[in-house]
Amino acid sequence: PDLVVNGKTGVSGLRFFYWTQSFGRITGESEWKNNPDPFYLTHTTLWSILPWTFLFLVGFILKAKRLWKSEIKIENISFFGYLLNLLILSRSGYQLNHYIYPTLPFCMVLAASGLEYISLKKGLLKAHQFISILLMIVVPLFVYYIIQNVFPLSLSSILIILLTSFVIIILTLIWAKKNNDSFLIAPNIALILMLILFLNTWFYPQLMQYQSQDNVGKRISSTNITVYSYGDMITNGLNFQSKRIIPYVSNLNNIKDTSFVVFCKQNALIDFRSNTTINIDSIINFQDYHVTALRPAFLNYKTRIANLDTTCLVYCRK
Repeated sequence: PDLVVNGKTGVSGLRFFYWTQSFGRITGESEWKNNPDPFYLTHTTLWSILPWTFLFLVGFILKAKRLWKSEIKIENISFFGYLLNLLILSRSGYQLNHYIYPTLPFCMVLAASGLEYISLKKGLLKAHQFISILLMIVVPLFVYYIIQNVFPLSLSSILIILLTSFVIIILTLIWAKKNNDSFLIAPNIALILMLILFLNTWFYPQLMQYQSQDNVGKRISSTNITVYSYGDMITNGLNFQSKRIIPYVSNLNNIKDTSFVVFCKQNALIDFRSNTTINIDSIINFQDYHVTALRPAFLNYKTRIANLDTTCLVYCRK
């Protein structure tokens, strides 16, 4: 209670950890706000349950229709388990993608009911298979387009990715042919495998090059030199990758070490030089971007450079 928490004193630690930081986000007691849109967790659900989104929607609509018609002898825990949790979680003034995780088991039950329904309707079954096979053709072409316009690769690398996608499709279809009951979900499995391959072997490794704290943290993790952060910096990523807590300093002249490193943004470097008498041995610059908030201007490699920030690792001595 003697600590200052969100600008307040006398805060109960038990209440803060067990109520305000959890249920308080729903009741409005939490000070944390990121102003999410009202349907943030709704559209988050749709991509987080890929490749079963279509089946989930069929199951959800089917359950809603049956409840509307007052059909009593149906399972409805999954419907209300998802819907009520979604409405409650959407009240939070601070939302992140993983908040939707408690509802995913209910989503999968609804997807299973959608799958069962489609398998009994020849028209829907054919439509689902047509859309799935069409996506298996379109997705590799879309991946090729993204590669060419976001993080361009050599022709040989592109061919390897497309060939691997083709092999995944063929193997999945062969497996589905041997298991007749599996053909309904086989295209979905092929699509998610291609997406996993695409994201983890190419997109994310390329993208993470622009999260400078990861790169800086890996660089200093094997050294014993003292590192400080300076200026407008939140160093959670740096702390994790460097396997240490990087202390923040507001006045570099108060540092007692004779040799140290300062991590800061490029605009803070101007203040650094004008307000201290510390000698700078060398500066290493890193390109930086908020990789969880991608924008078209960044994704387009032709306009990316104009949308990057720069962070600096400044090697100093007194």
